[in-house]
Amino acid sequence: MDQESSAPVVSPQSPSGLWARIINVFMNPQKTFQAVKVKPDWLVPALIFAVVMGLFGYIQITDPGLVQAAKTLTMEKLEGKNLTTEQIDAALAMGDKFRAFTPVQTVLFPLLMFVALGAAVWLFVSNTLLGAKARYVQMVSITAYTLLITALGTLIKLPVMLSTSNLFVHFSLATFMPDSSRETFLYKFLMSATDLFSIWAMAVLSIGIAVVCDLKIKKVWPIVVVVNLLVFALSALVM
Repeated sequence: MDQESSAPVVSPQSPSGLWARIINVFMNPQKTFQAVKVKPDWLVPALIFAVVMGLFGYIQITDPGLVQAAKTLTMEKLEGKNLTTEQIDAALAMGDKFRAFTPVQTVLFPLLMFVALGAAVWLFVSNTLLGAKARYVQMVSITAYTLLITALGTLIKLPVMLSTSNLFVHFSLATFMPDSSRETFLYKFLMSATDLFSIWAMAVLSIGIAVVCDLKIKKVWPIVVVVNLLVFALSALVM
């Protein structure tokens, strides 16, 4: 990011159309968030994200290779807890019962976590820490459009997951670590924090907050990065 750049002043022109906003979030995010500043909207990008993640969750429970990979991973975790064969079988049976809810989980958790709660966090950061006067609906819109980056990453990774029956597909520094380190904190943290789509999403989020709040990007992106790194670290701890 250009540290001397600042959020451009919104022109008095009519906000761009919905599809222009969606395309520009990948090509020219400043234009998207200029329109969001004037007329916030979040429903369609959130629905697109929900459809993609729902598809991802459905494939996880229907593709034989991914189902077996999930069972193998679960088995390895359970065996590491020194459980009896009967306890492991019971845990696997319980997992099979709840597997049907995977598509719902892959949709609802990210929407609640990153849109509803995430928007509140960024509203606090913008108005309290950065001295802006943003509205909650603007932050919801910013986070919803930013999630389109995550949706694109999911669509790109999904064919690789299907062809390799591998649940751990990512474009991060964790790629260079051995498979035996998958359960370590460092692997999980790097897998999320240094993934190309995570970095792209942080950049888009920083631009969105800067544009909507009339702030310099150099003032926004360090806080965005720190908050996201804390979230990635917490996620790595509980995974």
